[in-house]
Amino acid sequence: MKFHSTFSEITYIVRPQDIEIKAGRPTTTKGLRAEFHKGRFNSESAQKSLGWTEEDRETVEKYLVAHVDHGKSLSVMDIKAIADEAETQQVCLAMYVVAGESQSCGRPCTGDFCPEHAAEFVEEEETASV
Repeated sequence: MKFHSTFSEITYIVRPQDIEIKAGRPTTTKGLRAEFHKGRFNSESAQKSLGWTEEDRETVEKYLVAHVDHGKSLSVMDIKAIADEAETQQVCLAMYVVAGESQSCGRPCTGDFCPEHAAEFVEEEETASV
């Protein structure tokens, strides 16, 4: 599954590495993390390169989809769904500059901006007219 973040370089720690000492012997439980580069993360590529099991990959995917950032600064990239949605639904026009790169909000909306950015736009207009 492919994910997109409005943050260029961000890491989500799904499960921290844990070292437990039992009877004087360390036991290490490997950690799981989703490391985004240039705002992108591919769980299937990470599974191959990091030697994750299917269960590890699914754990990471479920974590990201359930994360509080999902639907805000984090989203699933499904090119076909994005293309289909773009044909039938308007998306927010708000733009960000993150680490020198322009990023668009792209959330579904009924006007030019999603509710969050519409509120910011109204605040900016009110401040400018004062």
